[in-house]
Amino acid sequence: MRAFLNAIFPSSASNFAPQVDHIYFALLLLCGSIAFLVFVVATLFCIRYRRGSKADRTPAKASSTKIEIVWTVIPFSSFSVSFFGRPMFFFGMSRPPANATEIYIVGKQWMWKIQHPDGRREINELHLPVGQPVKLIMTSQDVIHDFFIPGFRNKQDVVPGRYTTEWFTPTKPGQYHIFCAQYCGTDHSKMIGTIYVMEPAEHAKWQVGQPAPDSLVGAGERRFAIAAAADVMLLARPSARPFSMVFTGRKFRSPTARWSLLTTSICATRSSFLTSKSPPVTSRSCRRFRDKSARKNSTQLLPT
Repeated sequence: MRAFLNAIFPSSASNFAPQVDHIYFALLLLCGSIAFLVFVVATLFCIRYRRGSKADRTPAKASSTKIEIVWTVIPFSSFSVSFFGRPMFFFGMSRPPANATEIYIVGKQWMWKIQHPDGRREINELHLPVGQPVKLIMTSQDVIHDFFIPGFRNKQDVVPGRYTTEWFTPTKPGQYHIFCAQYCGTDHSKMIGTIYVMEPAEHAKWQVGQPAPDSLVGAGERRFAIAAAADVMLLARPSARPFSMVFTGRKFRSPTARWSLLTTSICATRSSFLTSKSPPVTSRSCRRFRDKSARKNSTQLLPT
């Protein structure tokens, strides 16, 4: 039986997989039993009261209260046990442990962009050590996707404009498929990937062999410094385009809330990077800079 199930179901390779399988088969057995019972009763009635049979068709004068209680209480009790016995498991799926490794994932037509806390990046691949809890922090760059790992029994929507999370602990070394379980366009079926679960020593060896870019903190610090340097240039060249436009890749047809946030944040950091010879920066100058730049570049395509 186990060999048959292993042939038609993906392997169980995470801390959640056995419990999900137990819930699935319990519900399958419960629903299948009730469906089978209904089918048997319906078949017996079809045979007994078929056309031409001599069965008594006189309407019953009174219904049986005992029968109604039985066919109401038994199904209700069975499904209630299944419903009220599992909420803590589902709550646990949304509460990662404090020592979980945070992996950042961006879904994009039609690929998965993955970044580790130390800055290492992967495309459609994810290397993890066995036994280490992992928390995935996900968002989408375009449309709704769905990060689905059949072997781990984990599935979570990846939505543009917000972050969603899921967590698991790999329990078995091996290779496991990643699928996008939400139709996302022409090449939806090609948006696949692979998770490589390794022993800790093997995973450490893999890390050594990979280039080590800046961490997320280092990359943010470098981006912040570049933006501040660009703001200094803006004071010397008022006609230059705002550096914050470099990060957007959009057309600003009108001053939007996003444009306001970008320009205001740049103005807020400007004073800490200016020399004593630079003119003072005030909130009024920030608003004037923002409105003037938005009108000037309202129909201009911004570089990526």
